[in-house]
Amino acid sequence: MMLVTIKEATFLKDADTFGKQDPFIQFKFGGKELRTDVKDGAGKSAQWDETFQLPDIMDQVKANGALVFEAYDKDLASSDLLGFTGPLEFLELVEDDKVHDFDLELFEPKGEKAGHVKLSTQLVFAQPEPPLFATINYNCQLEVKMLEAHFFKDSGDDFGKQDPYLAFKCCGQEYRTKVKDDAGKDATFDDVFLVSKVENAAKAGEALIVEARDSDVAVDDVLGTANPLTYQSLCADEAAHAFTVDIFSEYKKAGWIKFETKFIFREPTPGVVP
Repeated sequence: MMLVTIKEATFLKDADTFGKQDPFIQFKFGGKELRTDVKDGAGKSAQWDETFQLPDIMDQVKANGALVFEAYDKDLASSDLLGFTGPLEFLELVEDDKVHDFDLELFEPKGEKAGHVKLSTQLVFAQPEPPLFATINYNCQLEVKMLEAHFFKDSGDDFGKQDPYLAFKCCGQEYRTKVKDDAGKDATFDDVFLVSKVENAAKAGEALIVEARDSDVAVDDVLGTANPLTYQSLCADEAAHAFTVDIFSEYKKAGWIKFETKFIFREPTPGVVP
């Protein structure tokens, strides 16, 4: 996968006659339009520092894909194009896993210079899976402690703040923390789960995927999802492991969560066949 961070942009002109323009940056990936937040009243200089996670990058390389960034001014009726960059080919971005900074010129449709946009990219390689605990069996468990979560935005509840909770699955069973009513953008948890059937989950290639949600009366909203951690990697040893992982919503970084896991080995029950 690849991380793309939109940092800032400067413009040679302000498109608004009254007040200042409200810029945002947009680009296409995977058939979707991804965009930063709108910077209301930012005028000719705007800063975002927003990160997007792009999966299946090698497919883009094979297809000779490229990223083109567009700057817009958000208006009530429609958004006006402020400028666009030349193509940034994926082939140029996958040579190593270093952070690469770019200062790209923006051009108006007629070819005149419109400003600059600064961004960075980083290729993230998948790590090799550690071997499964040698004597894992049906009695073994995985302890999962949910600790805290931070969100960049409140989901916009009409009354009060969002009510977050965390959830994940193993072998079809869902585990979820208590709902933190009105916690808003910062929630602390003290939920501990003893997850059974981890042998089956590990050998089936399942992964622990933590999802943050906002509890609502009708339908719970997804606030963000963490990248998968395979149960095989979590059941490789008996050490405690602490994780601080980013969560993403529609490719865009939405916050982070903290949790701990510990594989618990238990001897198989004599005479019992799983």
